[in-house]
Amino acid sequence: MVSTLRSVLDPGREWPPDEIVVSDEGALRLESAHVDVDVEKFLDLVGQAVRLDQAGRTSEALERWAAAETAYGGDFCEEDPYADWAVGLREQARLAYVQAAARLAEARAAEHRHDEAARYWLRLLERDRYDERAHLGLVRVLDRAGRRGDARRRYRLYAELMRELEVEPAPYPA
Repeated sequence: MVSTLRSVLDPGREWPPDEIVVSDEGALRLESAHVDVDVEKFLDLVGQAVRLDQAGRTSEALERWAAAETAYGGDFCEEDPYADWAVGLREQARLAYVQAAARLAEARAAEHRHDEAARYWLRLLERDRYDERAHLGLVRVLDRAGRRGDARRRYRLYAELMRELEVEPAPYPA
């Protein structure tokens, strides 16, 4: 089993066997310095983007936000949604994704790149159909793009979803 694990984690056998999976006093541990972990890479990109934004380096920050949004492969351990040990990291990554996609949507809307902004809002809604901020952002960007019929239709959908939750919908964004 250990041999199989090592071959999966290092198929090219670039590292000595104990550099990836270390056997230590009858227990095994992963030497994460030699393994790319997608969720760690994603969270690192988000951290870089936040620091760049805070430093006022907006264009570099937006590049990192875009890289992070692209790197997000879905919920951490989504194949096992009931694994208690994964809940914290899953929620952290999910919130970081929301932050990345919303930041990009807002930036693209400010640049009058309405179709791109709409795509980011829609990606958020694919992950959470009740995300009020994403609904209202999408309505706003569609309206600004002159797609008023689509904007009204999306607003009605948003209002219906909020009523399902027994939440008063926000007014139509101006």
